[in-house]
Amino acid sequence: MLVGTPMVQPPGDDALPLQPRKVKLWLKTLPLADMGETTRRLLQAVRSLNNRSLPAADRLEIMELMRPSLHMAQEHLGRHFINRSLPLPPRGLQIAHVAGELLAETSTGYLKVLRDVRGTKRTGLSSRQLTTAVYRGLCLLGTQQRHAARLYLPPPAGNLASHARTPE
Repeated sequence: MLVGTPMVQPPGDDALPLQPRKVKLWLKTLPLADMGETTRRLLQAVRSLNNRSLPAADRLEIMELMRPSLHMAQEHLGRHFINRSLPLPPRGLQIAHVAGELLAETSTGYLKVLRDVRGTKRTGLSSRQLTTAVYRGLCLLGTQQRHAARLYLPPPAGNLASHARTPE
């Protein structure tokens, strides 16, 4: 089992839709003028997606649709703590923790794609899609490490263990 992948739970009423067309519409309804609310909704959506059971190809497609919005939210959050003097004020530290949570949930989404296809002969993913999931998952794990180091925080729990595992 990959480190950091949550158990599947039934969806709630405010859950992210699982059809790509509906996800596109949902993303268009995000309040981009209020980045705090947008970030909150994106974080809830990625958490919801990570806690739901769905085919790896669908999960990857939804993650790829959400990626530009997630990146925009990360850039906005970074303005509050990147290139600031340390120690951060309480509000800046809180925003930095939210940015770390968003990174962790996003990397978990891509890693769940890999966990879902592990050990199956027919994955439903092309080699290009599988490569995309591996690349994005590993890049986001590295970004989590860099985020923690930038703020002099301990590395995210489980990241070192996942890197230290030997191939089976």
